[in-house]
Amino acid sequence: MVDSGEQSQGADLVLTSLDNIPQMQTPSLCEIWNWQGDTSVLPYKFESVLNSASTEAIYEHAALKQQYVKSERFDPEGFFFLTYRSNAIGLTLAYRCTDDPSCFELPYLVCVPNHRNKGVESALLALILQYC
Repeated sequence: MVDSGEQSQGADLVLTSLDNIPQMQTPSLCEIWNWQGDTSVLPYKFESVLNSASTEAIYEHAALKQQYVKSERFDPEGFFFLTYRSNAIGLTLAYRCTDDPSCFELPYLVCVPNHRNKGVESALLALILQYC
């Protein structure tokens, strides 16, 4: 069950069951991208979101690609970006757990600071829950 009461801007989304996953609502002027089509630019978008959201770590696209995209657990259907006017503003990634294929690990659920609390996180969460 989803706490579907009126939520103020920035209120937490609370799931008490996976039986009723919230409908995904794309924030205004945002598009959903995943790891398909011309993927050559996507490691740079991955790097951009993580570096924008991080206060300390410096991420490099080649290392991210090696660690995540080239992993045998990587599924292009389980990687989502939200873009705002073609700029990546958030991302999430799901890996199927190796010891229990019915479980997933989410290494990232990230939104750049100037788009937080505007529905990006909720949209990404709904996308990844629908995938899982």
